[in-house]
Amino acid sequence: MPVEVWAAVIADVVDELDALLGVVTESGWESPAASVGWTCRRTAEHIAGDFAHYAGQIIGQPRDHYVKFSFDTSRASTPDELREVVRVAGGMLSAAVRTASPDGLGWHPHGYFTPAGFAAIGAAEGLVHGHDIAAGLSMAWSPNPQLCEQVLSTVFPDAERRVAATAWTTLLIQTGRDERPQGKPARTWNYSAAAARLSVNQ
Repeated sequence: MPVEVWAAVIADVVDELDALLGVVTESGWESPAASVGWTCRRTAEHIAGDFAHYAGQIIGQPRDHYVKFSFDTSRASTPDELREVVRVAGGMLSAAVRTASPDGLGWHPHGYFTPAGFAAIGAAEGLVHGHDIAAGLSMAWSPNPQLCEQVLSTVFPDAERRVAATAWTTLLIQTGRDERPQGKPARTWNYSAAAARLSVNQ
């Protein structure tokens, strides 16, 4: 997909997250999120940090490291302020995707990505960690099915789909968020395979 489409995907993910975070109660922010061992607040901070750092990789195009800056959300003392941080960081990523050379490559621990590639994995991060927040609070959250399909088919195009499974369910399975028998270790996964496919413009 063209970079303009991926810039819009990130904007849509941000809208989905903002709607979710808007119904988290003040006490809920310190509750444990599912899957990651963080609080819901820390998980939202992680999402914002991914958005900002991916924007930095797109703009700086470093070859062997993350751009050396710290993304600090400690001054966001209220839920609305943290929601604003997530929105703005997502806007930074969307703008970076839209304005960068579509063929530029930036480093990621799992490989090199174009702006479209960073948008795709950034969208995946936003969706699955949004699920972690919602699941930790026992909240039902189902992002737009078309959005989930776009992310799944790009980041995990070879994913095996269970009978009647939606793109959203399959994305969660691919990132180790399916239900597992007690004692069974979580599925390990990374973006290495995606890097090989997304090192060219999507």
